[in-house]
Amino acid sequence: MEIIDNYSYLLEQGYNIPRNSVLTRDISFIVYIFNKLALNSDQNNIIPSECQPISEKDIFILRKLRNKYELLIDYCDPDEKLYQGLDEFLKAVRFLIKQIFLLGYFHKYSIEDIEKIKEQSSILAISMALSSLKELKIKLQTNHRFVRLCEFHKEKNPSLVLFENTSSYTCFGCNNAGNAVSYLMRAEDLSYLTALETLAPAAGVVLPPNSKAKPRHDITEKILAMYEDEYYQELINRSNQLQEIHEEKNREELKTKAKIYRKTLLLPVMPNFRS
Repeated sequence: MEIIDNYSYLLEQGYNIPRNSVLTRDISFIVYIFNKLALNSDQNNIIPSECQPISEKDIFILRKLRNKYELLIDYCDPDEKLYQGLDEFLKAVRFLIKQIFLLGYFHKYSIEDIEKIKEQSSILAISMALSSLKELKIKLQTNHRFVRLCEFHKEKNPSLVLFENTSSYTCFGCNNAGNAVSYLMRAEDLSYLTALETLAPAAGVVLPPNSKAKPRHDITEKILAMYEDEYYQELINRSNQLQEIHEEKNREELKTKAKIYRKTLLLPVMPNFRS
């Protein structure tokens, strides 16, 4: 059923690819990328905020598929049925690469700089700075977790969890999840490149000049201002205190367990008994 679904899906996108066992696995992958880009029949209307992040591995595989099928199609007779399938498949791969390029994923930034931006950004500060709620209430949990109402869907009970120690988030109401970059992309409808450039100054990362970058300095200023906000600082301080209490409690529990374990080890292997 999965094969039929994938071929039918691509047919809806305008790619008439005959069913062929040679293409089956690779077709599953490009359908996966189509879904990540939230593409439908209106392929010219891509909304960055609705796209899932594209990984370096995704781009690597797409480029590898493009090279593979460009080489393979050279050895096919244009009159063969397989040629039509390869040609349509190649068009789909090239289209995806073009869309990913337009979203700003092809850049000259190092992986190290990108990872620094993700790790050093405060997901709590970003979420608070971009909040449209009149009264923002945030519940504190252990392990530097913060719970609040999700702004990506309507809800009465908070289901958005912000993981400050990993600068990531998960909403258990609408199933949206990601890191600081993808949060900003979705919240402000920004491209990947623009989101990186916007977060870099607040994360303390200096990126090389890029003529294609269009950073949102207004958002950067909001995030930087949030670091000085009293409510934000109070939440961070309380989170640190709670974490210290939690870790101390864990240490005491480990000590108790260690004492019991040591006593157990000192017991004789075979207890004394009377015959």
